[in-house]
Amino acid sequence: MFSAGLAGGSFMALKNFAEVAYKEYDITIIGLGTKPMHSEKYEIIGIPYPRYDGVFGHITAKYQLLNLIFQLPLYIIGFLMLLKDRPRVVFFNGLATMIPLLPFAKLVQAKVVLSFRSWWDQDRFGKIKPLIDWYGKHTDIAYVNSIGTKENLSQIIPSDRIVVVSHHANPLFFETRDRDQIRKNLGLSKQFVFLYVGRMDEEKHIPLWLDVIKSFEKDSSLKFLFIGNGRLVQSITALEKKNSQIQYLGFMNKPSKLSQYYTAADILFTNADETYLSRPAIEALSCSTPIMVPSIPAVGEKISKGMTIPDTLFPQTVGWLLKQNTKDAVHKLIVDIIKNDEATKKRSTCLQYAQKEYKKDPNELLLEALLRV
Repeated sequence: MFSAGLAGGSFMALKNFAEVAYKEYDITIIGLGTKPMHSEKYEIIGIPYPRYDGVFGHITAKYQLLNLIFQLPLYIIGFLMLLKDRPRVVFFNGLATMIPLLPFAKLVQAKVVLSFRSWWDQDRFGKIKPLIDWYGKHTDIAYVNSIGTKENLSQIIPSDRIVVVSHHANPLFFETRDRDQIRKNLGLSKQFVFLYVGRMDEEKHIPLWLDVIKSFEKDSSLKFLFIGNGRLVQSITALEKKNSQIQYLGFMNKPSKLSQYYTAADILFTNADETYLSRPAIEALSCSTPIMVPSIPAVGEKISKGMTIPDTLFPQTVGWLLKQNTKDAVHKLIVDIIKNDEATKKRSTCLQYAQKEYKKDPNELLLEALLRV
């Protein structure tokens, strides 16, 4: 499995499949950056390199040529590994990772699987469509996280070769916890707690959230926690020095630790696409915590096109879809939520919804499809 980054949602998609498929395959995940964890079920190799989910990933995502250049060490080591190991199956995390290496994967007669969490923009990349069609023709299976992404990717790869593997939550997040004790242990008993988990950059609406936080800077009853990484971490830590309401907790990848903070939080500020919720949103719901989601998709191409998230993406009994993505509108909404104790009232519904929608692991479907190829 080749991945530009060893963190974030797209990496988790590889990791989650590896957790299911390790009995059928000897699995190695190789990517750029620090090795995030150890597993008895599969091997992870981190190539010492700047993290993709930092400044470099933000820049290269906008310019595909830079993206290809950035991943050059992965291509070189990947080429050598393909020739040496001659694997049965090769996974690629994204088109940019796949393009240089797919011909060599086919040379060693490997099945090719594409993990796709992006958006094919015909207007932007139409000139290279014939080349991409060739790659699509030689991709045995692609897997995506929503029906909408499947419809988009079917411009390149036939839909009968695309498997929808929707987000789901680790069973650990559904476990019963003593919320009062957790909040006491974390020193949060007396505060209304907002949490953000994930990549911190403009696409994820962090500038909006920071503006909202500044509008509450005189209210000591509120606490704003941040977990993750990204190019705007420095902006957050700079505010943290000036404002005791803000606390940056660094990057976490252990569900046992994350679940403590999801449970302690009153609301998770998070993001979505127009057809699916982010993984942190699903994990928070599984811990009974309601979500607050801007109505603008957290994907650059969709932001530029003015696309919006429909009201039907999730029931309003488990959170709030922001109709107006402005500081003043969100400030007013938060004041009303706290005044009417709305967050507490939604907690039981959040868990029920998550148990119904996100408890079953859909990676079994992908494994079945791969074994049939």
